Amino acid sequence: MKTKRILIIDDERPLLESLEMFLTEKEYAVRCAVTAEEGIRQCAIFDPHVIVLDIRLPDMNGLDVLQELVRSGRRNIIIITAFHDMDTTIKAVKFGAFDYIPKPIDVEELDSAIEKALKTSGTVVMDCPGYQFLARPCFPFHARIDPHAGRHNLRRSYCISAGKKI
Repeated sequence: MKTKRILIIDDERPLLESLEMFLTEKEYAVRCAVTAEEGIRQCAIFDPHVIVLDIRLPDMNGLDVLQELVRSGRRNIIIITAFHDMDTTIKAVKFGAFDYIPKPIDVEELDSAIEKALKTSGTVVMDCPGYQFLARPCFPFHARIDPHAGRHNLRRSYCISAGKKI
């Protein structure tokens, strides 16, 4: 089995070191970047399976980085931030974030999000006659989000029948 690659983009060096050590022990290949520019460059070189991205970076807004990465075909981007609010959460999902984890980070929660992202790397998760359930983050119209909850699970599905969202 090939080693899965994870890129972490965050300007907090102690956090980077801790996450790198934790994920390396889980047998992932890990690279770290402390700026958006460095992260985008590493992304092109390292070709990660999962990207862990902080919202607040010194040289660029993490949401702008997210959009740029998604435009370049990247998926499986997990957002982390100490400054979580509902507007940012919703924007992250609309822009293509796979998951959103507030700081301080629970490493088991991050590990679980990474495993889910890796399992849904292809688009189709499940097929049934006439339907496909796709692994793509979105908020269904009926979703209720508690802004006071500690974590918002952004992994939702589109249901597509004959190419149309239903």
